[in-house]
Amino acid sequence: MTDRPRAADPHPATDDAEGPPPPTASGGTAPLTRTIRNALDRLRAFDRRRPRVWDAAVTAFWVVAAVLDYTSGGWRNVARDDVTASEPLVLLMSLCFSLPLLWRRTHPMAVLLLMAPASLVNIWTGAVVQAALLQLIPVFQIVLRSSFRTVGAAGALFLAPVVAVGVRIPSA
Repeated sequence: MTDRPRAADPHPATDDAEGPPPPTASGGTAPLTRTIRNALDRLRAFDRRRPRVWDAAVTAFWVVAAVLDYTSGGWRNVARDDVTASEPLVLLMSLCFSLPLLWRRTHPMAVLLLMAPASLVNIWTGAVVQAALLQLIPVFQIVLRSSFRTVGAAGALFLAPVVAVGVRIPSA
């Protein structure tokens, strides 16, 4: 026994709910976390080697979603009462919003330029195709990797249909 008082325990007992779990014997993360991280690393490496595969998969998903919206008549649920768009025009607009996504990473401004006329027609006819929201994908790419001047031009292209809505549907 010593005369000195004991120091406070540097590691007081706490509930298991507080703090991170203790590291495993391998000195890293828990097995599930390591498995998920490794799978994501493999997916990123595959994307770096073959970016067109991922681009084609994303584009195919959105093309199928846009065509299903057209064929099921879902676009009529959000359309204005005075729709002047024919059904083939609605299909064309849906494809104009989804197909250019194939080039969203390499040429995002060109993709947005391709989508802009379809967006104006979409609003002006009153169809209000939901695939118009796909414009946000190339806008995100532009904001992520471009200069402020390019971001400003993309913003103007993206906001043009909003102005068209104000002209076409003043009560909206």
